[in-house]
Amino acid sequence: MPELRDKICALSQISIEDKQHDDSIYFPLSDRAITEIGKVIFRAKLKEYKFEINSHDIRHTKKRHPNDFHYVCEIPKIVTEFTKVKHSLIKHKKTGKTIQSIEFYKKFDDTEVKLVKVDLLKEKILRLKTIFIPS
Repeated sequence: MPELRDKICALSQISIEDKQHDDSIYFPLSDRAITEIGKVIFRAKLKEYKFEINSHDIRHTKKRHPNDFHYVCEIPKIVTEFTKVKHSLIKHKKTGKTIQSIEFYKKFDDTEVKLVKVDLLKEKILRLKTIFIPS
């Protein structure tokens, strides 16, 4: 997992420095994540899903949550060592369709971090939307 963390940190740095950079990192969900997501939404084939972190969402997080941006590198840890998982429904800004959102929470010392991922059904990808400390 340290190697994956390093790759995410490197992608984050490049994505912030170069606004045109467009790349993604994918990794499989842990068995624990699959089990817990399955408790809040029904997906028969969650094992086929992957987690995606892409340049656009990294820049979004940096712009909207600059004080919490350093947690992007911790996403593999958040996804495997989370304290809770929640489900919500949100509207897709471009299409207006309702889509499912999965939220992972992880405590770092006394700070709880919220990682929001959007469930893209057709592509079988859980894609980073943002990461922040809830108020």
